[in-house]
Amino acid sequence: GNSLKALASPVLITPQVLGISADDYRGLNPLLRKLILCESGGNENAWNKEDPNGGSFGILQFQIPTFYYYAPKAGIINPDIRNTEHQIKTAKYMISQGLLSQWTCGQK
Repeated sequence: GNSLKALASPVLITPQVLGISADDYRGLNPLLRKLILCESGGNENAWNKEDPNGGSFGILQFQIPTFYYYAPKAGIINPDIRNTEHQIKTAKYMISQGLLSQWTCGQK
């Protein structure tokens, strides 16, 4: 969301900073952790109603059409936008395909 632009300066993002257990975010690269903190502050229930297409949801602030287009390409069966693991797996796939700029925070 736009209100989080102030967090763009480099921050060491640890699972503790995000308020989640280390096991939940094992193996996340620093880029993905930074994206999560910038987009949602680590809030898995974040919903930005101002964004188009019904708003942006979850820890990575996916819009519905974007998530459901890329999640199957990331190998997710029965994707659920409210599932944090699905969001992370989809984001990893998208970043691997050079699509980081799909996120406002990825355009910095």
